[in-house]
Amino acid sequence: MCRSFNHTNCMVVAEFTINAAVNFAIKTPSSGYIPSYPDINIAISRGYRDIQRNCHCINKAVYANGHFKGSDVKQTIYQEILNFILNLSSISSQSQFDTEHDNLCQKLTGSYNGYNSQGRPCSYDFTYGLAQKILNMTLKYLCVCQYFGRVNILPSGIEKFFHCPIDSYVLQTLHDVDSKYFNMITNSTGSWTFNGKPWSKLNRSDYLLFLDIYRNKLLPNISQLEAEFHLWTSTPGKLSNSTVNCLKLSNNNPSSLVGVLFK
Repeated sequence: MCRSFNHTNCMVVAEFTINAAVNFAIKTPSSGYIPSYPDINIAISRGYRDIQRNCHCINKAVYANGHFKGSDVKQTIYQEILNFILNLSSISSQSQFDTEHDNLCQKLTGSYNGYNSQGRPCSYDFTYGLAQKILNMTLKYLCVCQYFGRVNILPSGIEKFFHCPIDSYVLQTLHDVDSKYFNMITNSTGSWTFNGKPWSKLNRSDYLLFLDIYRNKLLPNISQLEAEFHLWTSTPGKLSNSTVNCLKLSNNNPSSLVGVLFK
């Protein structure tokens, strides 16, 4: 029997995603960790590792402007994402989730002052693109861990509202699926961009445009996050026989997998 988050559609998770999510609890969390909620904060730590190399000068960083001006950047990110997750039980619709998601990403954006790897002072921006990635990845890790019985944090059914984390791999895969439809995804400078920007530089309008285009491409009854899991499993060699049988694919070809999800 196919196992699924929503009990109607098969949920397939790439091997490396399962390993990262199910085993993350034994990892040492990043600074900013809030011990009162260990499972949530370790998931945030894992999500932070996914954006860490793009967060230049984040060491001992303080917001120089924005909603949290004067506050420690990492500590604020952890606390605000924690608050977001603890408030999920009050969300009952996609539009409500989208509004809360957008509010948090906007609040987390801003310039900050910190130190580079040599200990020298420098400044950088925490962009909307970085905010969406850590928030969406944190929710994805919690979703997978709850699915495998490792945590019991998320309200039942909430995952159908979750967004697709945008990164270069997702952009490339979507372009490969349908380059005409996803014509705002290009690779003219050696890296995949949306609307001319890498994912880490996306602003609010870019993200909302992506969200609209991505949602309109999905087949009925396929959630945003569920489709993203399938996109990640389209890598050759990642599909098991049980996955192929579960989705009734003709073979182990990644194009077959993408074909059952997108118009």
